[in-house]
Amino acid sequence: MTLAFCEIEDYCRKVLSQNFPNIPIFTDVRELHPTDVIPRDGVIHLITAGFPCQDLSVAGNQKGIQADRSGLFFQILRLSDELYAYSRVRPSLLLENVPNLLTGDGGDWARTVYSELALRGYRCEWKIISASDVGAPHLRKRWWCIAYLPYSKSLHGNVSNDHSRVLMEGQSISESGDRGRENDMAHTNEQGLEGSTGQGIQRGVYGSTRNSQRNSKRSIKPGLGRTLPDGLSPWMDEPADLPRVTHEKKYRKQRLMSLGNSIVPAVAMIPLRRFKEIHEKQSA
Repeated sequence: MTLAFCEIEDYCRKVLSQNFPNIPIFTDVRELHPTDVIPRDGVIHLITAGFPCQDLSVAGNQKGIQADRSGLFFQILRLSDELYAYSRVRPSLLLENVPNLLTGDGGDWARTVYSELALRGYRCEWKIISASDVGAPHLRKRWWCIAYLPYSKSLHGNVSNDHSRVLMEGQSISESGDRGRENDMAHTNEQGLEGSTGQGIQRGVYGSTRNSQRNSKRSIKPGLGRTLPDGLSPWMDEPADLPRVTHEKKYRKQRLMSLGNSIVPAVAMIPLRRFKEIHEKQSA
């Protein structure tokens, strides 16, 4: 069940309100606290966040992960910390951004992100997925990352906080218990992924021990989970008479900006299904 949204753009809030009536929408993540959404002893199991890309994108200023806009990533960490302080249950995270996050500043942006997550006990899996990987006639490459606590009984509570059991960096999924995937792991200098139905997809695993240090120089493998899941609906052919946003006058600028920030639902299903796999395995 979706408990709340947080969106600063007025037009996007209107779209969310229309599609998700009766769900509260907060404006500024910097002013958002868990008690605005749930009671102090309540539990939130999953936070999804596409934090701003303007400071990371090759089309932007590339000021980095610490800059004002893309630095909102640290607000996600703050919410995770506050939720853990209140309920002793740390939420899983689903993160989305541009692929340049992995390579920016010689890989230091990625090292910052993964180190901050690992310091909180998260295990991370990530993958660069293009809309074309699910049949779309365009690329729209995005970095997707799932972060969860390993060895918990469930993603929905009773979470272990034993950092000594968290994965060491560089350990592949198959080495940590998911056997049969070792040959599926990509290397940092490879463009493709053997065994994947998508072309040019990269993925990897990242973890830490209690003694992790922020921004330490680590080897990073790119990517998320396993190959693209079966069962995704084929991409529909676009109707010839579909009106184009560029032809519309009302809210044209706002619509174009919101589309630029949007995700492809079929792509988002890939990390969500990976969460389901993890939950089922940890609950077994």
